[in-house]
Amino acid sequence: ALLKLGAECIHKLGEGDDASAEGGLEEGLQQWEEGIFPALGLKKPEEVPHIVPVDLLFSKRALISEPEDYHAISGYYESIGAKKVCCTSWKRLSEEGHNRDFISLTLQTGDSGMSYELGDSLEIFPTNDEARVNDFLSKYSTEFDERRVIKLSHAFGLHGEVSIGAIFTHVLDIFGKPKFSFMQKLATFETDPEKRKVMLNPAYLKKFCLEKCVTFADLLLMFPTARPPISALLAMIPTIKGRAYSITTTPASSPGVVELCGAVLQHGSRRRIRSSWGPVHADAHPWRRHRSRLWVRP
Repeated sequence: ALLKLGAECIHKLGEGDDASAEGGLEEGLQQWEEGIFPALGLKKPEEVPHIVPVDLLFSKRALISEPEDYHAISGYYESIGAKKVCCTSWKRLSEEGHNRDFISLTLQTGDSGMSYELGDSLEIFPTNDEARVNDFLSKYSTEFDERRVIKLSHAFGLHGEVSIGAIFTHVLDIFGKPKFSFMQKLATFETDPEKRKVMLNPAYLKKFCLEKCVTFADLLLMFPTARPPISALLAMIPTIKGRAYSITTTPASSPGVVELCGAVLQHGSRRRIRSSWGPVHADAHPWRRHRSRLWVRP
């Protein structure tokens, strides 16, 4: 209507859709902003990242026992409404060697108190590989490792002591795909002006994400002079999201049992299970062991 009245279109409409760019909504907004401000004859305003550090203290305790650590992490899962269930079996549905395998999982809900209706989906919360977490922490800092105990004050649904390793294994998506907003926050800790300039170039992150599939961990190790303190680091990395999948059973036909179907993708010589589990090695995942425990949310 405005065009018919003589108005001039100075820039294309921003849809605000997750599919608007390869990197999702955030990258789509960045691309739109790069065009809209010059079209208006304005300089794009400089963004100042906002980081609210996690409220924590380093504990005086040298170590925390495994039962205490597990109890603390259970508190996190319970705070987001997740239930603990038992995976009793799995089977491959595709032929061996197929580049897109499918597997079926059987979960015993037992006395978890979990209920569902026909057509519901189930979120399964993956965990990071402990060995990779420990390797990252050993390279990231000489001041702490996975065994260091911290005391959280109402962060991640926790109020009390927990190990840094447990937080990075169960809570933080340290091996996930970073967005440009993370790079902007990380750049505030970079002491080298030239490196900071590189970090604030959106094309730099996009190139590495496409060519090398970089993770949050990769970027943190790539810029050793940009070292956020642990309280800021915990606030900068997003939490692990559950992967939601349709339940293939019904409450009436299979009381106390839930069956799911997930896909295993072949990437070169590395097998990674996407779907419910996120980017972890399928052959090494704990659900391969009989009666392993998982955290789920209907």
